[in-house]
Amino acid sequence: KQWYQRRVREPHRVYRLYTEHRPSETIGHKLDSFHVWDTEALFNFQNYRGILYNYTAPHDIMFRDTIRGLIREFVSGVRWGDETVIYLRNDEPWIERKMELPQAELCKFWYANGFQNWGWQN
Repeated sequence: KQWYQRRVREPHRVYRLYTEHRPSETIGHKLDSFHVWDTEALFNFQNYRGILYNYTAPHDIMFRDTIRGLIREFVSGVRWGDETVIYLRNDEPWIERKMELPQAELCKFWYANGFQNWGWQN
């Protein structure tokens, strides 16, 4: 007897959001967009100030306001389609919505090999 039971699940709805925005001023060298930069902006630039950057420019404030607006839109029930990808740009237009699947080949490989049942990616 198996100690677990495998369940068939409906495919998850995936919302793709890519961030290209980067800090206006950094300490040391110029940073590209980095993991948690969107979270740093969302919570008003409090965690990495003095470590990765010293100054929050109007450019960064615009990014904060853009991502907050997008999250406000999302939690109020406005959704983008399964095939729409949102890019948060480093300049105007701040938000770009495209109909594309940038990882379609990778998804096909995962499904063909049964990898979709595990949380492999961050």
